[in-house]
Amino acid sequence: DGGFEVLAVQRAPITGPSKCLIECKRYHPENREGVGVIRSLLGVVVDQGATKGILATTSFFTGGATEFQERNCNVLSLGDYDDVRNWLSHLRLL
Repeated sequence: DGGFEVLAVQRAPITGPSKCLIECKRYHPENREGVGVIRSLLGVVVDQGATKGILATTSFFTGGATEFQERNCNVLSLGDYDDVRNWLSHLRLL
């Protein structure tokens, strides 16, 4: 495992390409994601020269994980159970 499941590249004529790494975690909603996995993703983003990292989970995040993401909001985004359900409903997959 290279620390991410999806590599998304967007090419923009003015700003150039952006590289987003998406890490996916499938856990029971009661098994909350802690700050460790968010820190690991940030390390992978830096190592891979990506512009953004997204962690999507079927669970939720601890307060520490959310606080860490907020301090690094320019390069990290989080998507919890509710966000994933919302994304899927927009794609009509639910």
